[in-house]
Amino acid sequence: MKIGWLPKLDTDPYFQVAGDGALEAAKEIGGEIVRLAPSQATAEAQVEIVNNLVSQGVKIIALSSNDANAIAPALKARGKAGRQNGHF
Repeated sequence: MKIGWLPKLDTDPYFQVAGDGALEAAKEIGGEIVRLAPSQATAEAQVEIVNNLVSQGVKIIALSSNDANAIAPALKARGKAGRQNGHF
């Protein structure tokens, strides 16, 4: 199982530690973490990364949103497209 890990920012120490924990958890369940983070804490950067993760076949995305109202439409659109294509 591929799991996307998308923190608010790649340089934040909190999210670096949390990402390490996600890697450990994935190993325990035999999964794989695809770890991508924006260099700037913007919703636009996160939307681009969500699209990238989906194109890599990631089915689950754990994220800490910079702006929930801005990223929600992208997540909904990707989820809807995946269901229509039989991916979810």
